[in-house]
Amino acid sequence: MAEADSVLTTGETLRAPRLRRARCFALMFRNTTIRGGLAATISGCTLLLMLVIAAAVFALFKSNAALDAMYRDDTASVVHLKTSSERLLVFRTGLADVEQLISAGKPAAAEIKQLHVLLGESNRELDAYRALHAPDAQETTLLAAMTDKRDRLLTQAFSKALKQLDDENLVDFLSTQREMPVALFDEYQKALIALEDFQVQRQRMRFDHANERFHMTLWGFGAAGLSALIVGMLAHRGLTRAIVTPVNAAVEYFAKIAAGDLTAIVRTERRNEMGYLLDALNDMQQGLVAVVRKVRAGTDAIMHDARAIASGNRDLSMRAGDQAASLQQAAASMEELTATVRQNADNAHDASALATRASDIATRGGEVVRQVVDTMDAISDSSARIVGIVGVIESIAFQTNILALNAAVEAARAGDQGRGFAVVASEVRHLAQRSATAAKEIKELIGNSTLSVRAGSELVLRAGSTMDDILKAVQSVNAIMADISLASREQTAGIELVNATVVQMEAMTQSNASLVESASTTAASLEMQSEHLHGAVAIFRVSGDERAG
Repeated sequence: MAEADSVLTTGETLRAPRLRRARCFALMFRNTTIRGGLAATISGCTLLLMLVIAAAVFALFKSNAALDAMYRDDTASVVHLKTSSERLLVFRTGLADVEQLISAGKPAAAEIKQLHVLLGESNRELDAYRALHAPDAQETTLLAAMTDKRDRLLTQAFSKALKQLDDENLVDFLSTQREMPVALFDEYQKALIALEDFQVQRQRMRFDHANERFHMTLWGFGAAGLSALIVGMLAHRGLTRAIVTPVNAAVEYFAKIAAGDLTAIVRTERRNEMGYLLDALNDMQQGLVAVVRKVRAGTDAIMHDARAIASGNRDLSMRAGDQAASLQQAAASMEELTATVRQNADNAHDASALATRASDIATRGGEVVRQVVDTMDAISDSSARIVGIVGVIESIAFQTNILALNAAVEAARAGDQGRGFAVVASEVRHLAQRSATAAKEIKELIGNSTLSVRAGSELVLRAGSTMDDILKAVQSVNAIMADISLASREQTAGIELVNATVVQMEAMTQSNASLVESASTTAASLEMQSEHLHGAVAIFRVSGDERAG
């Protein structure tokens, strides 16, 4: 039993540091700021990425160097070596072709020229190979052996035969071709094959080395990927604790607030951005609780006032309707009175116009009477002058009668000689008497006319006096009618103004009635909205308060 207790004590002793380390680790992540966590994560990932990139660049450089060496030391040099040996083999075949042409008696100048070209190309390719090959001891030995065999082959066979062709020593050339030492060419081929085998082995070694380096790089990238995965998992775990957990808590609090539950208490021990967010959420919740309580009180007051406003608006609407009906009746009466007064004003205006016309006619009549008086005076003056003229004519007739009488007396005295003159005198006397009679009659007529004219003048004067009286009376009537017309117009204008005022008051009353109806509708809507608002606010539950129904 003691041993078991000892084991338990030892286990607890071992677990205690682990628990403390885990608690410290959790506390560290709890108080780690989001900026710091993101910066550390991004920095770590960036550093790891830079290391991977550096390793990749180093591996690429090494691979590029290996490929460059493989191409320069192996591929390119082997190509030059093979090209040189191929040109030399073609040269040997060309010698055989020239031999056949010469044996057949055909020209072979072009083929001989081509042999020079092939030999030159073979030499140049071999020089290019010597310039590219790596300074390796074994390769140098093999190259020296191959070069020695090639030089012996050229000196003892190919160059000798080509010189004989150039010197046109065809017999010696044919002899040389028949005695061509095949062993020299075989030795050259063996040395060439040994050098090519060395090249192949070296390429294989370099390939194996590159493959080994590739696998090492692959393992390195795998280790880097595993490290990145571990770092990502640790960062995910840390950021989840630092961000996701408090965000989920905040979302839960927000969901409760959205559901109307304001009784939850937001607590946090974090001292980072999420802690500040939860503290701000707590402050917002407390502020929202205060706002909800104030809104509840306000909605109750609004509901009470809205009901009072709606009741008052209904009474005011009824009174406004009665007032509008009364004003409508008054407006109708004023319209009838306005029409009557307007008709009186029109009649007064017509009477004034007729009086003005009568005054004009009377004025023209007075003028005519004055003209008649003047004409009668002129006639009287003319009659007086005619009477004077008739008197002169009568005097002349009297004197003519006397003269005719004297002439008749003298003619009677003269006897027969004066008889004709007596006849003339008698006729003249007769004419004088007739003239005197006519003048007398004219004088009587003129006298009667003068009396008539004088009587007419008196009548015309009396008519003129009467016309003046009529004109004065008409002018008085015209002035009175003008005053009546002016008064009627002023009365009409005043009544029309009163009518317009009544109509305006009716319109204003109708508008007020409409506004009262609108206000009543608005008050009813306000009452309904306040009830809805009260119902909406009642959704929220705050501490120390029952949820409203």
